[in-house]
Amino acid sequence: MYGWRTRQAVRLALMTPEEFVEKRSVAGLGALPQPFWTSRIVDRGTHRIRHHITSYFRERRDSFPYDEVEELLRVLIERQPDYGLGHGFTRKPLRRLLQDLEPILDRWMEADGYFERRLEYALRATAIEALEATFDMWSDRLGVELRPTPEMRAVLAEWAEGRATELLTLIDEGTRNGLVDAIVDGLVSGRPLWLIMAGIRHLHLYELLGHDRPVAVAWVEAVSAIHRGVLEANRVLGATEKSWVSIPDHNLCEVCEENSCQGPIPIDQAFQSGHHYPPVHFRCRCDLEYSGIRLELLLEEPWLDAVT
Repeated sequence: MYGWRTRQAVRLALMTPEEFVEKRSVAGLGALPQPFWTSRIVDRGTHRIRHHITSYFRERRDSFPYDEVEELLRVLIERQPDYGLGHGFTRKPLRRLLQDLEPILDRWMEADGYFERRLEYALRATAIEALEATFDMWSDRLGVELRPTPEMRAVLAEWAEGRATELLTLIDEGTRNGLVDAIVDGLVSGRPLWLIMAGIRHLHLYELLGHDRPVAVAWVEAVSAIHRGVLEANRVLGATEKSWVSIPDHNLCEVCEENSCQGPIPIDQAFQSGHHYPPVHFRCRCDLEYSGIRLELLLEEPWLDAVT
């Protein structure tokens, strides 16, 4: 049985250009020239972001203070005479452990900003590529060469900077919480020290650097950057409303379905899930369609002078 990506590619290949435009014309003239999940922009953006995310995880793994953490745990275990399987710690001594562990993790989490700058570049490049793709589509429709202005690029650069900081903060918090949980669970269960340290190494090797997490993070961020670029283009082009469009099949999640049932909303307003644009999750297939663009206004000289 063919996968959904293959079936989608076959359906698109069998469409005439007129059928494709009609399919996307529910006020969605500002969307990418093809659905984003088959777009090469997604592949390039995912590749850029995944490279930096994977490098960041590796740096975190290699710089982890294993010896310092192991020594801290050894001292704590030696103070517990009956420590062993079935005779772990209670919560009270673990509070002190966490107090001693926090400074170690704080030093480990200190970053020099290198990965944040690289991730910012990848997000900005992907968003601007989507912005340019949208303008190229409108150039073909209007027969006039349109180009994004420096002000539009600056807006996306500012968004990318904030998103890179936010993303790395979320990653660090998730990593830190996972490590603390692994240590606490091991001590409460009375596991040997070597087994607790093995669990930390396993967490770094598989849960952080495994295939799924970097790919999922990179794909979600790439698609988000694309939608951010398309949103900015449509705002400049005069769109006033947006609608969440989902594929009504058995893979449709409840959150996406509720967003699509919301109907058109103002372009700067968030949907009821809190998202301004897809994706809601990894491999989300939803898209946005924009309305309110008036062709006659796009052909007026003052607007054209700014973007041609």
